[in-house]
Amino acid sequence: MRHAPRNAPLALALLLACGAAARAPAQTATRAARGAKPARESQAPAGRRRAPDATGGKAEGRAPGGEAASRASADKAREARARAERSARKAVAVLLEVAGEAASLEDAFQRARVLTLCAGALWGADERAARSVFGRAWEAAVESDEAEFKDEKEQGRYGDLPERFTRARELALASAARLDARMSEAWLGALAEWVAREAGGAREEAAPPAAGPAGGGPDIGPLNEFTREGQRLALAGSLLEGGSYEDAARVAAPALQGGVSGAFIEFLLRLREGSPAEADRLYLRLLASTRARPDASANDVLLLSSYALTPRLLAVVGADGSVQFRALGDAARETPAGAAATAAAEARSVFYDTAASVLLLRPAQDAAPGREPHAVYFAIGRLLPFFEREAPRHAHALQARMIELAARLGLERRVALDSKMRTHSLSPENPVDPLRRLLDAAADLKDSSLRDGVRLRAVEAAAARRLWERARSLAEEVEDSEARQGARATVDAYKVAWVRETFEGDDDDFERAAALAREADVPAALRAYGLAQAAQMAARRGLRQPAAALLGEAFGQASQAEAPTYARDAALLLTATYAARLEWPRAWEALAAAVAALNQDEEFDGEPLHFDAEERADYGRGVAGALGEALRHFDLAGAFDAAARRDFDRAVAEARNLKSAPARALALVAAARVGLEKAGRAPAQLRPGR
Repeated sequence: MRHAPRNAPLALALLLACGAAARAPAQTATRAARGAKPARESQAPAGRRRAPDATGGKAEGRAPGGEAASRASADKAREARARAERSARKAVAVLLEVAGEAASLEDAFQRARVLTLCAGALWGADERAARSVFGRAWEAAVESDEAEFKDEKEQGRYGDLPERFTRARELALASAARLDARMSEAWLGALAEWVAREAGGAREEAAPPAAGPAGGGPDIGPLNEFTREGQRLALAGSLLEGGSYEDAARVAAPALQGGVSGAFIEFLLRLREGSPAEADRLYLRLLASTRARPDASANDVLLLSSYALTPRLLAVVGADGSVQFRALGDAARETPAGAAATAAAEARSVFYDTAASVLLLRPAQDAAPGREPHAVYFAIGRLLPFFEREAPRHAHALQARMIELAARLGLERRVALDSKMRTHSLSPENPVDPLRRLLDAAADLKDSSLRDGVRLRAVEAAAARRLWERARSLAEEVEDSEARQGARATVDAYKVAWVRETFEGDDDDFERAAALAREADVPAALRAYGLAQAAQMAARRGLRQPAAALLGEAFGQASQAEAPTYARDAALLLTATYAARLEWPRAWEALAAAVAALNQDEEFDGEPLHFDAEERADYGRGVAGALGEALRHFDLAGAFDAAARRDFDRAVAEARNLKSAPARALALVAAARVGLEKAGRAPAQLRPGR
């Protein structure tokens, strides 16, 4: 069969097109001769438009101006990318400038912190430069920690506890661990070696295990920071606190090689609160390694059971048969029944298989630690009700094994072990009054001034828990009139500090919040906080004018706060942050006012503000606590982060106006991070949520 030429379809198409063109004039002439009108657009089949003509008519299937709109959209996208790239280049230049000037910072900790922040921000844009800056950051961190430790050895109380002097290195490690595992591992090893060397092993040799059973057995106490694995878990814990769950799991994973420990289980439980999936993955790896170990013991099973079954309690058995428990976390937040099953259903199933394989093993030497008959007997008896309910496939074999072991134990020992098998919590069955201890202490005091002092603490404890009625009634029990007024002020202060949680979501939330802030007997800084929260509530409802008016009130109150104090600093940073986020017309005025206030405060260097340590203003115990609750979320970095999202160049220009070199560096880094983030060159950073 002969094949048609490759251009045959094209020739046919041209022939048809010519025929159509030839027929078109004839049809037009015929219509004209008959007086017929050309067909209207509306007569075309539904959903179709005329083909384009020589005069630029509508194109079939395309909206009018579609190509122009598409080109305009593409042009805007290109312009946006170009702007982001320019901002990224400027941001890199700012970070390199800050890193270069960090050498002039006299305080080694401040120098280490600034260099660490610069390196972390630079990583996505210039990794080579970031590594160099990280190296300088680590050197400064070592210098800072060792200088603090030396001073403490000469004149302090903790000269024999080198693990207390690692804050600068932990800061650098936490940042590096998110970016480069090899670099962070090398530093982690160096830190652990330094701690062990400075400790000299003296304390470890002199002291018994911190929380192990009296009769010997595994240590279920907190992590030991004298060891490399302890330092590793401490670093992973710091990453947890920053919300870096995946990084925390990666850093902690090598600790699996050390087997099961109370400290590792405690870390897993903390990880599960923020990232159940990451925690379960790590737990499943721990189960697999335990099952593969020939020396796995009943105590390993007991520790592993805490993750799946009793997440607030660890338990192990000593060589002498004594049982040791350790509570985890806050007893007031006891996990409700069933929560563990929901959080780790698959992990629980694998746990049961692992536990059964270990507990049913009959070792040649059952005197090994954790394999003694009493340890296996206790572990089976403690876990058997869970097996019967969730993994009955193993229950019969475990019951038989338990009967076999019981025959080898004396009655007295069995009774002692049986009495502790059902202990799943160390918390009292009935809720404890959180104020009872203070109230009992006040009742025992005969001196009225001392009694009032304890009652004031009870008022603050009640207000901090939002127990408003109890706080008010306790305030009225204070005998001294001046102290009573202070107690009332404490209640008002905490009400304003909790204004968002109290009113947000109500139909008239911003109005009620504003009314409370105006009427309460509180410092101007707290009133500014309450009004700013009301402005945010109004903005969320789309009420721009009321939000702007409330933010103006907040700015006025912040400006009236006593100067120079930490309260004024924080209140103006708060209003500058909200002004940028809510796109207030006077946002740059608010930021400039905050910078002016910080320059006026000779003690401000960018460090977190602690109102209970303020010596330049007497807020009173309770009011200082409320200030901390309300304003601790607002800092220099947050304000310049918000400002840079509106205008990078203006934020950088304002940051350069800061007089304190450390504060100026922190503000510039915060702004530079935003510039890189917008260009996709830096990881997003969590910002204050209040």
